[in-house]
Amino acid sequence: MRYANCMHRTSRGLIAMAVLIVAACSGDTAGPRPVSDLVHRFWNVTLNTNAITLSTVAPYDTFRVVATPRDAFGDPVAAPLRDSAVTVIVPAVTGDDHVTVDSTGLIQARQPGTGIVLYVRTTLGGVTRSDSVFVNVTSVANPPQFASMRVAFTPSDTLYTADFFRSPPTLVGQALDNNGNVIDSVAFAFRSADSTLIRIDPTGQLNFAISRPGFGRVMIYASATVYGVTRTDSVPLNITAPYFATVFINTSVPRGHTAPVAYFAPVVDTVAVGAVVMWSFGGIGEPTPTDVTFDDPTHVTAIPPEAPLYAFFGTCDTNRDGNIPAIILDPNVLCTNVWPRYFPVAGTYPYRSALNGTSGTIVVVP
Repeated sequence: MRYANCMHRTSRGLIAMAVLIVAACSGDTAGPRPVSDLVHRFWNVTLNTNAITLSTVAPYDTFRVVATPRDAFGDPVAAPLRDSAVTVIVPAVTGDDHVTVDSTGLIQARQPGTGIVLYVRTTLGGVTRSDSVFVNVTSVANPPQFASMRVAFTPSDTLYTADFFRSPPTLVGQALDNNGNVIDSVAFAFRSADSTLIRIDPTGQLNFAISRPGFGRVMIYASATVYGVTRTDSVPLNITAPYFATVFINTSVPRGHTAPVAYFAPVVDTVAVGAVVMWSFGGIGEPTPTDVTFDDPTHVTAIPPEAPLYAFFGTCDTNRDGNIPAIILDPNVLCTNVWPRYFPVAGTYPYRSALNGTSGTIVVVP
């Protein structure tokens, strides 16, 4: 192969199913696809490392980046097609001269620096896939041996609640020498096993991939190549259901109608026991009177003073349990913009607007 974001093998089954469905719908028969079918044959590219620490002092001043084109199943693209791939590595900042890169992917350290980003673009049959490499350069003449590494979250708790009142944790990596001492100025690359739920930026900051996150267990990975030695480590992140959620009340004018009709978004929301859910005007359309009537409001209550969010919303609709009467939510005034309810018991809570006919469900999990 002449001389990258990575689809993880956890998605292998879904991708395989998608490929088979495409094949069935297009009338393909059994057997290998034509070489020209690069949509499925060249799906992504992976690199032998995404984080490199070099020294300006030989022999620790060079490292060769190798790009591997992969198909939709995560396997390397087979020869001879693979041999026609062309990889180009360029600095993210034009004119950055901390390192140089030749046509074979060999990176050479020129002067010390941190936070250097290189873009790696691989083209195969007119299709281009990209990845990146993070590089730090020191001037250490006799660098320590990279014996082990560890990753952890800060805050150190690996249990995270998916709501906006608490920012996701930051992943911190450490490279250790033979004596357990931390090696300085090391570049790390981070990866989430489920980027549809959690994403990680180059600094290790975790971010929800969507504004209304899901929950579950996600493995988080860190890797580093330090003076020619590559190591990886991982740590689980357990994301619980949120203790806060918002259901927006928006309005639209259906075809054939002249008056706005309210609807709830999202239709289904999942929260933890002890969560506060508030109904609020969502800013789409014009506010219109809307009630929230539960099929069974027995365990739908006002926010008790001991609840964590009482200070925020406890005085809104004080001492009211159960259903929310038909109101116009004023988007400009707190407590006429939000109507909260507290859910102390696990279960499924269908609700509807008797006035508008729209409906939704709150699912409360232990």
